[in-house]
Amino acid sequence: MTKSIDEHELDLMIHVVKKYYEMGMTQEQIAKEEFVSKSTVSRLLKKSIDGGLVTFQFRYPIDQIKDLEREFRQLFHVDKVRIAPTFKEDFDTRMTDTCRMAASDLCNIIEP
Repeated sequence: MTKSIDEHELDLMIHVVKKYYEMGMTQEQIAKEEFVSKSTVSRLLKKSIDGGLVTFQFRYPIDQIKDLEREFRQLFHVDKVRIAPTFKEDFDTRMTDTCRMAASDLCNIIEP
């Protein structure tokens, strides 16, 4: 955590984080239980993310993607196939994910 946090605030932050992410409570419910405003709960959640107390990790279905790539290679007789997982039907998000994947492969394909 970059900024210094007093012990009381850290304790409250941990309570808020546990209730929100582990117990699935709403910010309004937490605010009532902790006797703070809903905006305080929101601020503490943001501060916990910004400070590294809370991190997120995405788990992609890699095995399914690899199986699909293998089937695609066999069906179309191509050497290299990369399939980007789609979790959102938004064109811009899918295009960004596809471009990131293509850009990461360029270093392996293009020679100096």
